[in-house]
Amino acid sequence: MIEEETSGGSNTTVTLQWTTIEELSSFDRNNSGIAHYAGGTLWDNPPVYSSATNTGINTWTQTRSGFTSFSPFVVRDNLNEDLPVEMLYFNAERLNANEVQLDWATSSETNNKGFFIERMLEDETSFIELGFVEGNGTTTIPQYYNFLDNNSYPKISYYRLRQVDFDGSFQYSEIRAVKGSENNMADIAIFPNPVDDLLNIRFYRLPENTQYVNIKILGINGQTIHEFNSPIQSYQVLDINNMQNIPLGVYTISIQTDSGFLAFKKFIKK
Repeated sequence: MIEEETSGGSNTTVTLQWTTIEELSSFDRNNSGIAHYAGGTLWDNPPVYSSATNTGINTWTQTRSGFTSFSPFVVRDNLNEDLPVEMLYFNAERLNANEVQLDWATSSETNNKGFFIERMLEDETSFIELGFVEGNGTTTIPQYYNFLDNNSYPKISYYRLRQVDFDGSFQYSEIRAVKGSENNMADIAIFPNPVDDLLNIRFYRLPENTQYVNIKILGINGQTIHEFNSPIQSYQVLDINNMQNIPLGVYTISIQTDSGFLAFKKFIKK
């Protein structure tokens, strides 16, 4: 998926790279090229199919020029233009400390039974099955799907789809990586900022099994100015009411829960 930061006026050359392990079993890289989604069920297929360029051990590229609009791009061969399911996109995004949303769409489907959702955590070595979303059989109308995963894992999570036909044949989607819950900074807010004598920390949805939080106020050189522990739960506001004892300046507040969530916020003491 390629988008323009500022729409219009572009005329670009696109190069896509992949590895041998990502190729479907029947893919012919010697007769391949870049296709561009044109809307509805239409694809702007390569004007010429050619051999992919070998750029390293088991690594290949295809290049095509003259693109003035942007949307999903794929590498395809001229022998497999009628795949059972034509994927438009597959995205994975962490919504908050506990949830990851998967969204995907197809431009057409043939005998599509559905999609198994699979996940592998950074500390694991294989994918596990999370659930199943039914497909729409045979259709030439774009279809849109989503799946919500209850995931508070603090490190990187990997997702993929296993699309299955009614005859049992299947194909995998590309793999998407999602940051861990410890990188999600949107679940905590501090106010007011600048602060005079009372600083509030608002907690939104925290990881499951969170019971305590450690708060540190750090000076410009990283030294701890003030530290305390407190019981905590989701959607709670925690007050720090002795800010009048802290000198004027810029500080960092470290917020770490017993479930592994860690966030840093800057504030000004006026």
